[in-house]
Order: sequence, then structure tokens, then C-alpha cells
Amino acid sequence: MAGYIRKVKVGRRNRYEILHAQPLRRPELTHIAIGELIKLGESQIKEPLEKASTGF
Repeated sequence: MAGYIRKVKVGRRNRYEILHAQPLRRPELTHIAIGELIKLGESQIKEPLEKASTGF
């Protein structure tokens, strides 16, 4: 089973790519892709920041 990140060599540097379509590894969660989990985390971070900036 492959991981969630792919390393690509670009000249002397490494570039890392998230493999959004990779399923989670736990058998009961394989129907969820890592990209969905990342989106959930982003929305949880973004929402409190928006509330803080508007004062509500």
C-alpha cells in the first residue's frame, strides 16, 4: 500500500505532492479519501478565523 505523499525530485530539490485520492488505511474508513479529511480540517480552521476577523 502506498503512502499519502509522493516525493518528486526537481533539480536539486524535492517537491512533495499529497495524493488526495488515497483511502484511509483503517479497514472501517477505507471509503474516505485523505483529500476529504484535509478539506474537513481546512474548513475547521477557516471557520474560526472568519469569525475572529468579523467579530461575531
